[in-house]
Amino acid sequence: MSRPPDIVALKEKYKSCIKTANMLGALEALDAVTEACKITNEDVPIFDIAHNCFLYLSPDLKYENLINQYHGRKISDATLFYLNEEIRRRTFLQSFAPARTLLTPHRKRQLIKTMNAEPRVFGFGLNFKKTLGLDAEDCAYVDIPTQVNIPPVYKMKMSSNHTIFWLHDGRFFGCGDWKNYMIAPQPPETIDNSEPHRCDFMVKPGERATGFKVLEFGTLFETNQRLYFVGNYDLSKEYLKTIHDAEFEKVQEYFPHNSNFWVCHSRPYTTIMRHKLDDGKNAVTIKILGLTHLIQIYPGYWTELNPSHVKQRPVCYLLDGQEVKNLRIENITNNTLWALHENALYHGTMMMMLKENNDGDEHNLDNYILFVELLEYRTPTPFVATGIAASGRDSVLMKCGDFPYIGFDHFEMLENRFRGEHVHKFMFETVEKYIENCYDQSQYTICQKEKSMELNIDYLAGEANQLLNSGLLDEELKIDFMGRTKKQYRYANFISFLCYAVTPRLPTRPPKCFDMDIDVLIETDNMEFLARHRFKQLIEEFERVNYPGTNIWIPLEFRKAHSDPEDDVLTEGQYRATALKWCLKDFIRQIIRWKSHSRFDSNERSNLIMINLINTIWYIHDQWFVINNPAVSIPKDDLFLSFLRESQYLIPDDELIYPSLNPGELLENRLREGYLLNPGELEEQLDIRMTFLLEHRDPTLKPTRLDIQTCRTILNAQYPALLHYINEHNVLDLNKVYPNDKRIHRLIAQTHFIGNGVTDLEGCEKYRLTVFEQLGMLLVHTQSYMRRGRTRYRGYVKPINLGALAHLAGHTPGSNYDIPVVTSDGSLIYCHRIIPALYSTLRPDEPLPNILSPILTVSALRGLYDRRCWDSIQMNFRVKIVDFYFEAKMNEAFIDLLKQCVIDATTKEAPQIRALLDDYPTQMQRIIAKHRPAILLWSRVPVPSPRIQHITIILEMWPKNEYERHTRLPRKKLVHKNGVVEDSKDFPLGYKYKPFIPSIVAPSPPTVSSAAPMAPDKRKGTTMAIAQPNPNPPKNTPLVQPEPQKPVLTPAQLKEERMKSLKQQLTRLSAGRGKTGRKGRKK
Repeated sequence: MSRPPDIVALKEKYKSCIKTANMLGALEALDAVTEACKITNEDVPIFDIAHNCFLYLSPDLKYENLINQYHGRKISDATLFYLNEEIRRRTFLQSFAPARTLLTPHRKRQLIKTMNAEPRVFGFGLNFKKTLGLDAEDCAYVDIPTQVNIPPVYKMKMSSNHTIFWLHDGRFFGCGDWKNYMIAPQPPETIDNSEPHRCDFMVKPGERATGFKVLEFGTLFETNQRLYFVGNYDLSKEYLKTIHDAEFEKVQEYFPHNSNFWVCHSRPYTTIMRHKLDDGKNAVTIKILGLTHLIQIYPGYWTELNPSHVKQRPVCYLLDGQEVKNLRIENITNNTLWALHENALYHGTMMMMLKENNDGDEHNLDNYILFVELLEYRTPTPFVATGIAASGRDSVLMKCGDFPYIGFDHFEMLENRFRGEHVHKFMFETVEKYIENCYDQSQYTICQKEKSMELNIDYLAGEANQLLNSGLLDEELKIDFMGRTKKQYRYANFISFLCYAVTPRLPTRPPKCFDMDIDVLIETDNMEFLARHRFKQLIEEFERVNYPGTNIWIPLEFRKAHSDPEDDVLTEGQYRATALKWCLKDFIRQIIRWKSHSRFDSNERSNLIMINLINTIWYIHDQWFVINNPAVSIPKDDLFLSFLRESQYLIPDDELIYPSLNPGELLENRLREGYLLNPGELEEQLDIRMTFLLEHRDPTLKPTRLDIQTCRTILNAQYPALLHYINEHNVLDLNKVYPNDKRIHRLIAQTHFIGNGVTDLEGCEKYRLTVFEQLGMLLVHTQSYMRRGRTRYRGYVKPINLGALAHLAGHTPGSNYDIPVVTSDGSLIYCHRIIPALYSTLRPDEPLPNILSPILTVSALRGLYDRRCWDSIQMNFRVKIVDFYFEAKMNEAFIDLLKQCVIDATTKEAPQIRALLDDYPTQMQRIIAKHRPAILLWSRVPVPSPRIQHITIILEMWPKNEYERHTRLPRKKLVHKNGVVEDSKDFPLGYKYKPFIPSIVAPSPPTVSSAAPMAPDKRKGTTMAIAQPNPNPPKNTPLVQPEPQKPVLTPAQLKEERMKSLKQQLTRLSAGRGKTGRKGRKK
């Protein structure tokens, strides 16, 4: 639909912007090249310019300029992706605006919820005594973060001499000086600190480890009964008394000749893992006027390390020129603070500054504010840092990832996705009932509409123009204190959906609602069903993109044409109202443009149906007003209204149950398409209803009723013991089979309605013998992990005796299966008649494809009703089974296995995911965007070349909307209650801004900071630049007359001048920092 611009001309424009140092223009030119490459489907021009642009952006990689983030919002995600790829190739560099704009806090939260990667530890800095656990020379400086070879870590702590790792499986590992953590004497020739090794400390039977603490000359281990110390007790006993006043005694039971193992037969009331205010180990040294002070830093204040006088004093964390709060401080060492904020890792150097309102006493700590300027640190993995350990010798260990996952908890992932108001989808499902029964009732009618009329694109445009000219959209969309659109104004989501539905995925494609890409997800010739399915999928897709529905969806073109609003409620509401009108105008423009296109057929049935479906938005709009308008009086016995209100907070069944595991849904699909004339064509009726009422662990979610229509043959091949619990009405109620314990509900639903993945087994062990084994089921532990100091388990349930199951496919014919299937080597395997009749849309005379070996063919057929068969199959063989399902026209199983491949894939299986994306692009793009968007951030991106079109479509469906209010441009003008207008003192700082350091603070000597690794060529030979006079001054330059000498000031006058200068320099920064933040000073 669009003609590609001249890429050569755009390159020249980019070069001219670079020559004039116009970085914003260079980024816009790069974005224009990306848009042109979307049409031509090529990557090379983008790679070339992105690499060159990155080199010019690299001086600003510390990303201290807030304005850069606003510029990044006006650039497409595809351009940001290619720039981010350039950053990731250089492991020693930090993040900058384009990368942070691509990975918004909301997207980082999705990475945490949907990725669940193995926690990995990276070390950098000084490897003194090999405390980093890296195979590097002693005392060598590790420039870039290097991965430490160690199993998944739960907690880690470091001293100047050694490091201790507490693993998720409960073991302790250590590195560094072995005398501080090993009990048995270690011969020098056997010591290998090239990587951490296991500690020989073990608890007694009946005890369990609950914590540990690293000291400079030893390690303190805590159990639920005792304290154990390993190391030099004489040098550590004074500090141990501050933790617990009981006596330690030497343990010589196991190692008589060793003197570094001690035990205390009691333990403190609180765990040793908690920080203590009077703990000198957690103190920070700050110098003021030559005097050293020990202070403790907290997210909201700082206090002097003095147990008798604990006074909270203000602290200011400055990020990108703006004050931030709600930080999670991870570690403080050598005057460097490490903190987590919005799922990103930051570090900053602390310094003291005088407040504006002080009494002039420079020795009084109450006159000081602690200032910390934070810099974002980019982790070596696409996941956020979840732990930091640092020592006083510039050594840093960083943990990325959290729990060790071997498989995925599908219900947990679903509940994490189901946040916000899924009103669009439910109202679409009920709108026909509304039109049929309630369109003419006075309590429901907001704007009169006729039930039947001839609809076309001109009518849709006329309806939109009527709304646009009515003045209803001129009102601002009011927001609450959290930056969320108030509920009565969230009808705007329906209007913004119209714009999203007509925006093409690519410049060469038709609008989404008329594009037939989604149609490949189902197999049918019914035009009406296709159009309805496409529209429903678009609504579900928009709900994820606009998650959680508390902010209006804003297209990129609007961001480019309008500047960001100032940081006040009125401007924000007007900004969203303007964006809403833009969306409606763009909807009109796009549909009129598509109407005049040669590819549009106004008489095509699917287009007519889609036009009718788009028109239902106005009825959905009416329903929203009815439900959320308290002024509308509706009878209490109105069942339709009750149904609408209840359905808003229910998770739909199709979000939970895989279609291939629901024979009843398969039967409906076959009957609808005419592959089965009536249910009687099956050998056995699907007359058994298996049901379960699932209570979610999230108390905000209402219980979900899960239903599956099945038969005895299939149930006998899954869990035959359940056949005895079918009642006289052919209902299998699992709530009556299992105990009424909410803790095992997720395991039950996972077993019988998902059939794949793992779940939390907390509370399930007590039913191992009494319930599960009596039902012929085995509780399997697949992994253990630590959480809040206790070991937890994940796993699943499987039949105990797999050989006793009545399988529906095998190598020899039997009473349960007699349909022959030819394999790739010409041999025969046999399956039950219900499999091809129920799962495949091939004609009865068409054989199943013969592309698999006998073993894989049996696994593929058994995997239709038992998804555990897929778990033990390698990814390359799963790809072959995917091809088998596709050729066998088993569409439901085909989609389900694609989804499972994407969810279970690891970085080692990137080639297989790339092959699937190349063969089945539409299906894989939607599955990746919905279930596993972090695949795009792998070291080897599993996207076939050219990537541009795949990347564009996936990133558009990857939700980016902000969950909460994000930082806006500060207000330029302040209007007081009395009407006085003045300039605001809060404004963004430039990236070259450095805080003023008063002369009363003793500057620290220049050192190689461990705050962030530097490039080798930058770190070596680092010197301080000192301005020197020019030895060859230019000729004909008049000599500068010396200034008259100023009179010598008295000490009192000097102090007065100094304080006056400080007040002028720090007025904006320190005004009121100890009382309120930026948001508190809006009045």
